[in-house]
Amino acid sequence: MAMHFAGTPVSCMANVHCARATLNFLALENHSLDVPWWSDMVEGVEKPIVNHGFITVPDKPGLGITLNEDVVKAHLLPGTSYFRPRPSGTTWIPRIGCGVRRDQSHSDAPKPKYITGLIQMSCSPSPDENLQKAVALVEDAAQRGAEVICLPELFRSQYFCQREDIGLFDLAETVPGPTTETLGKVAKSTRKWLLLRPCFERRAAGVYHNSAVVIDASGEVVGLYRKMHIPGRSRYYEKFYFTPGDLGFRCLQHASGPHRDPDLLGSMVPEGARLTALQGPSILFYPTAIGWHPAEKVQFGPSQRDAWANHPARPRHRQWGVRRCGQSRGL
Repeated sequence: MAMHFAGTPVSCMANVHCARATLNFLALENHSLDVPWWSDMVEGVEKPIVNHGFITVPDKPGLGITLNEDVVKAHLLPGTSYFRPRPSGTTWIPRIGCGVRRDQSHSDAPKPKYITGLIQMSCSPSPDENLQKAVALVEDAAQRGAEVICLPELFRSQYFCQREDIGLFDLAETVPGPTTETLGKVAKSTRKWLLLRPCFERRAAGVYHNSAVVIDASGEVVGLYRKMHIPGRSRYYEKFYFTPGDLGFRCLQHASGPHRDPDLLGSMVPEGARLTALQGPSILFYPTAIGWHPAEKVQFGPSQRDAWANHPARPRHRQWGVRRCGQSRGL
């Protein structure tokens, strides 16, 4: 098993203990080593924490570490205190600036309201047919009053990561590219925002990403997120196709009347969602390609649906003060 995380040394050591107890553990991905003070946030372990590719498992109680409050306080987000009350006044969390953009200020002021449209659609083997279906559904959602419209992951094709096939790299396209151009025209004509997690992005020869693109009401691409945590297991061979993203967890601004309201591209990984929530958004979007497997629907359908709808980050959204918005594929 390969494990992934992007966060503080606290989440790192939690993953280390899980890895130590896991049979057939292979590797632990770490996306935070470019933060120079990362190891200094905790005490009680060998430094550097990651030493020549290895981490020593503590034998002390709990995670085996203690928080270095002085270092944490030195790297808080600008304008925040060590423990900041959420609007309810009942939940307090330290707001550490590790791994998040420091130019985003957080506000507890009431956020503007707007209607979101989640597109759920079945996909055929034809990319052009899927694109035209998506265009029709986006236009329908816009007519119903949706102001921010989200399409499912990799909607231009059926979920091709169920097998390893080099011929399927032909499905990839550049950003901007044909799909963003087509949907940009739709966004401009309807004056709506589009969030596209479908994009099989061809960044360069041999470098491909599972990307999300945001198009604003002018039809222009205003945001790009590249999926960072790439699964690799039976029927989910995404590591064969996608390079981990290099842009971090993004928080993007949506214009709603006279307001500027943050929206963002969410991650199914709880730590990634937490890092993004620190940037002060109102909604986390979770566009996915998850759907039913026909042969398993009767026996495992309810448990599969529950696992998708109640992923580990869900209980935290209320504490973070954000809404959660996502859809699976329709079959």
